[in-house]
Amino acid sequence: KRSRLPLIAALVFSLHPIHTEAVAWIAAISDLSYTLFGLLAWIAYLRAFDRQRWAVPASLLLFASMLAKETGAIVFLVLLAFEGVEAVRGRQWVWRTAGVRLVPAALAVTFYAALRFSALGSLAPSAQQHPQGAFELTCGAFALFARYILALVAPIGLNVMRVVPSPQG
Repeated sequence: KRSRLPLIAALVFSLHPIHTEAVAWIAAISDLSYTLFGLLAWIAYLRAFDRQRWAVPASLLLFASMLAKETGAIVFLVLLAFEGVEAVRGRQWVWRTAGVRLVPAALAVTFYAALRFSALGSLAPSAQQHPQGAFELTCGAFALFARYILALVAPIGLNVMRVVPSPQG
């Protein structure tokens, strides 16, 4: 018997008003692009379990996902987590073949990081770009995350052009 949970989750995600800007706002095309390339990279990576030649297309799709938006690098962490789960299960998992699958993806992430460093001069924003200290930035990140969770649980008063004010420290 098939589970209906994936269908229900997809419907909730697609109908929830907090996710409208990715479709309604043209500047959010990067969200759709990195998601598309990330999901295609995931599918290609799963095919690499049967045919290892799929590891290179998976890494190219991962690179395209990161070029669309840096958040695409999360796909690499998903691949690592997937390999960890497969290692625990012990099903079809061997160190050598896992390495053959992961090395091209790791090279894609490394190449992207090198491009970013070359273009920006660093991997992360400098302290000069943020007048707030690390503590204030951390507190602000938690405050923004709490607002997002609140909007996710209780989507009241949302619209496409909602403004999320920066929390002041």
